[in-house]
Amino acid sequence: MILDTNSYAKCLNDPKRLKETRELNELVASIAEVTSEAIEEKARKKERKEREAADKIAKKAREATAEERKRLERLPILTAHAHKYIHRAKEVDRDALLKEIKKDKEIKVAVLRDILIHVFKAPPADIRAAKKPQLMILFADNVASNNEAEETQGQVDM
Repeated sequence: MILDTNSYAKCLNDPKRLKETRELNELVASIAEVTSEAIEEKARKKERKEREAADKIAKKAREATAEERKRLERLPILTAHAHKYIHRAKEVDRDALLKEIKKDKEIKVAVLRDILIHVFKAPPADIRAAKKPQLMILFADNVASNNEAEETQGQVDM
């Protein structure tokens, strides 16, 4: 039995086998290192994405606050423009109203868009893509429908 143990020890302690074992251990260590680096990189990417998502939400909130502040600052002016034409629409038909809007130097594309969005609560996506003639027609239609709503409300109140 001693012979078997000695020959087994010789096989295990053979320089070739020791070299192979060392190389295997180095490979396992390298794989473990690469795997841990990949895990760390994945964690960094996840953290960065979470941070970017939080930044995006904060930016949207800041933009919404700025937009609301701008809306509140301009609302009295926009409402005055709208009411001028709402009262005028009671006296003239839609075509005459469109001509007056076209002649009015204060009513520019930006003002029409803002009135439609902030006063008449039109969907911004529809309004931002529209050109001036379309905006004027939408404005006249909103003014007319506002007058009809006021007249209906007045009949209900009576």
